[in-house]
Amino acid sequence: MPDTTGVYHAAYIAAAGIYIAYVASLWSRGRRVRERMAAAREEASRASAASLPPSGVHRPITTPRAPE
Repeated sequence: MPDTTGVYHAAYIAAAGIYIAYVASLWSRGRRVRERMAAAREEASRASAASLPPSGVHRPITTPRAPE
């Protein structure tokens, strides 16, 4: 019977390499997504802060008066 242990070990090493590359790609993609989400959150907070009046400035609330 032929000795196939070398092929057996090579196949497992190749499979392990594929799994390691897959996990590395998932980690890398996740990191990029987290960075994009953080940038979007920061931009949204800047946009909402720009639309608010400065702190300490209050507009008086006026109610319509009845004709006298």
